[in-house]
Amino acid sequence: MIRKNWNSLQRSCRLFLFSSLLLIGCRDGKSPKEISIIWKDGKAIGLSIPREFVRDIEEASIPSRIKIRLANHHEESGIAGNFNLNSDSIAFTPVIPLTRGLTYTVSIEGKRLATIPIPAGSNAPQVIAVYPNMDSVPENILKLYLSFSKPMVEGHSLEYIFLHDEKGDSLPKIFLDLKPELWNEEGTMLTLWFDPGRIKRDLQPNKLLGPPLRQGRHYKLIVAQGWPDQEGRQLEANFVKNIIAIQRDSASPDPATWNLSIPRPGTNEALKVDCGEPMDYVLLQNCIHLIDHSGKVLKGTLSVSTDQRSCLFVPVQAWISGEYTIRVEARLEDLSGNNLNRPFDRDLDVKTTTKAQEMYERKFIITEKDFHASQ
Repeated sequence: MIRKNWNSLQRSCRLFLFSSLLLIGCRDGKSPKEISIIWKDGKAIGLSIPREFVRDIEEASIPSRIKIRLANHHEESGIAGNFNLNSDSIAFTPVIPLTRGLTYTVSIEGKRLATIPIPAGSNAPQVIAVYPNMDSVPENILKLYLSFSKPMVEGHSLEYIFLHDEKGDSLPKIFLDLKPELWNEEGTMLTLWFDPGRIKRDLQPNKLLGPPLRQGRHYKLIVAQGWPDQEGRQLEANFVKNIIAIQRDSASPDPATWNLSIPRPGTNEALKVDCGEPMDYVLLQNCIHLIDHSGKVLKGTLSVSTDQRSCLFVPVQAWISGEYTIRVEARLEDLSGNNLNRPFDRDLDVKTTTKAQEMYERKFIITEKDFHASQ
């Protein structure tokens, strides 16, 4: 009985001591201080730890004594980041902002000081589109573009992206596991490469595993639910895209064969450039430039058609009569990665006599009476 009462007294004293520490700063009506989240532009960029929590620790050793970890993980080193010592607080800034929807722990000298949940965002992310957006693609297609409604958590894409065959089986080693992944600056579009080693027919991965897709077969691309965005909200349902593999495309695009729909002078009608085949969605938006008769780049808006076979250029100022040039960067590719200079999957033993170019040009004329594309 005496031992039980003594243990109870010890617990009461420890509780009283801990409560007293938490109430530091409550005198004169002040509320107790606590660890808080540092926000910037909707991102949790760090934690603010009251200085009084480490009052008995030398300043020089504070960074080595405090550990911030992801809850339910046991990394000894903790999350990498920087500590900035202020007069009344310590600001911890991680290398990568804390992820919304996840929970972190703060420990000092191995003792957990606090558990900090990062609130999730308000709206769940969605897959807006996958490019190319048509179902039928060459069996040697090189890459896909996945567009999301919100910036996504990066570095884990192949945990959520799968390709299923006609039996519903997930196919292994289809996509290239790039580190780092290829995202746009906003974190909303991912470039997903099929494994080039399996596409090129003279390489060992192709000989051992075969091509990623086979002509005549049907597939399903699945972006799985649960993929979190940078605010911690997750995809609420699977996104499924049907894919049908058709014959290989092993020829380079040729701007000389493109069809042009010439606008009328004095109007802001769109110039339509029909490439004759679906092109790389992102490159088509960035590799075509319009030049006027004086050599200046025309200002305007270029948009890609739904089937990615053509693009429309609408000038800021009305067209005037004269000669114009469509300047195309040689890096422009079709769906199979064939650029203007050479096919992607080519026989390296065959020497090419054609000199590689940086730019290809296609001229056209706008006249008052009769407008036509120059041949």
